Parts: sequence; C-alpha cells; structure tokens
Amino acid sequence: MSREVLKYESAENKATLESIVGDSIHQCFAVGANGRIYYSLNTEFKDKNIKDISDIGDYKEFTIELENPYFQKVKKDGENYYESIAPIRFSDGKFIGFLYISSKAKNIERQKATIMWLFILGSLICVVLTSIVIIYLFNRNISGKIKMVSGKITDLSLGKLHVVANSHYSKDEIGDLQMKIDEVSHKLIQIVDNIRDGAERVSQSSSRMRDISSEVATGATRQASSSEEVSSTMEEIAGNIDQNAENAHKTKTISDSASEGIKHLTKEIESSLSYTKQITDKITIINDIAFQTNLLALNAAVEAARAGEPRSWLFGGGIRGEETC
Repeated sequence: MSREVLKYESAENKATLESIVGDSIHQCFAVGANGRIYYSLNTEFKDKNIKDISDIGDYKEFTIELENPYFQKVKKDGENYYESIAPIRFSDGKFIGFLYISSKAKNIERQKATIMWLFILGSLICVVLTSIVIIYLFNRNISGKIKMVSGKITDLSLGKLHVVANSHYSKDEIGDLQMKIDEVSHKLIQIVDNIRDGAERVSQSSSRMRDISSEVATGATRQASSSEEVSSTMEEIAGNIDQNAENAHKTKTISDSASEGIKHLTKEIESSLSYTKQITDKITIINDIAFQTNLLALNAAVEAARAGEPRSWLFGGGIRGEETC
C-alpha cells in the first residue's frame, strides 16, 4: 500500500491485509474493476457487486480508475468511520480494481493513543538509558579529570608547586585547563626561583650597606666636629658681614654727600667760567682800545716830527699815551 501496488495473490489473505492496515480495521473489500467483490473480511459480501452494498454502493470512486488513494471520514449508525479507497495494480502498473478499507474512528484514536503512550514510554526509557550512559561516561572521564584539576588547584593554593610532565592532555576544555594550570605552576616556580635569587642578592647588598653605614657614621662624627668649627666661623663671617653692611651704608651716605658737593662745585665752576669769559671779553676790548690809542699816538708823533716839534709832540704824545694806558 505504501507504494500503491498490491499483488493480486496477497489480497485473499486476511492476515496480510490486517498486517497492512492494522488491527483497527472494520471492513475490507477487494473490488475488481468490474465492481465485483472478490475478497472480503466478511464472507457474506464475497462475489457480490459493490453496488449491492448499501453503505458504499453509491460511491463514485468505484466507477473511475483512481490514480491516488482517496480518504474520508463518515458517520454511520451514530459512529465515526475512516474510509480509504486505493487503486490495486499489478507490478507492471495495470489497474485491476480497488481496495476498500473501513475503520472505526474510536479504534484508530485508541490505537493512536496507545502508540503515543508507547512512544512516550519509549522516549522516557531512552532518556533514562541515555542519562545513565551520560552519567557513567561523565563519572568515568569528566569527573576524573575534574578531580585531577581540583587537586592541582588545591596544591597551588597550599603553595605546592610541582609540574608533572604530561604531553597527553585531553582534547577538550578540561585538557586545556590542565595544560594552563601546569603552565601557571611552571611560571610560579620560575618566579619563586627569581625571588630566591633576588633575596640572596639583597642579603649581600644589605651586608655591604651595613659596612657602608658604619663608614658613613664615622664620617658623620667627623663632619659634626667640623660643622661646629664651620658654625663658629660662619658666626664671625656673619658679624663681619653686618659690620661691612654698616660701613657700606656710611660710605653710601658720604658718597651721596660728596656727590651733592661735586654737583654744587660743578655749578660754581660753571659760574666762574662764565664770569671769566666775561672778563676775558672785556680785557680783549680794552687791549683793542689800547692798540688803537698807540697807533694814534704813533701817527701824532710822526706828524709832529714832520712839523719840527719832535720833543714836545713826542713827550706830549708819550704822556698821553701812557695816561691812556
């Protein structure tokens, strides 16, 4: 039926039909293309024409050559039925008739419910079995690996640093975690070794620093005594600086006074130079006048000599010239 092909010989076997359609079958006919019922679960319908069956005789599907199965739900005598009419063909595809199957709906629903419950029960059984298998595998593989990882983490928390050579890590997240924990342990071991080396170097440096501190303390004592001497010297220098500051103030006062005197003297000298220039200008004028007077006297003497009175003009002119001078 699944391939819509039913051999002619198998249609006469009730067990075969029931194995095909199930135990919920109510009525089954093997109807020929001519409408004759050749096989039936109820023998009283055998060799009758399909039209003689009151319930299904008027179905038009029995009058045509069906290509595909036909399904419908009908109500008869107050009960619901599922009916199926499927074509019967030889293996070569030749159409030879119909296969009519009728089943009560309640039987099918009951069978469906039974199948559903069986499916649910089977699913539950599968889930339980699968869970058992998963739990077993988890305890065998994952739980053991987790315990190993937990042990390594506990060792790290307690300061137990050791790395076990293991090149066969599992190819999963737990294997990656184990590898990372071993890497952390290795790094911590290196850090601890470096800290130990550093502590030794610090210890050596502390010894050297202790010696240097002793030398510094001795030097500090010497520096303290020197500091006292320097302090007294600085006090003397401070006193000298104060005296020098006072002397500088006095010197500034004297310098200011001298500067004022020099300014006044400069003004007096400028006034004297002005008076001297005026006197010089007047003397120049007097000399010019005397020179002119001598020239006049000389001219008068010359004229007197020419006139015959040399002495009187000479002496007279000389006396006037001297007076004039």
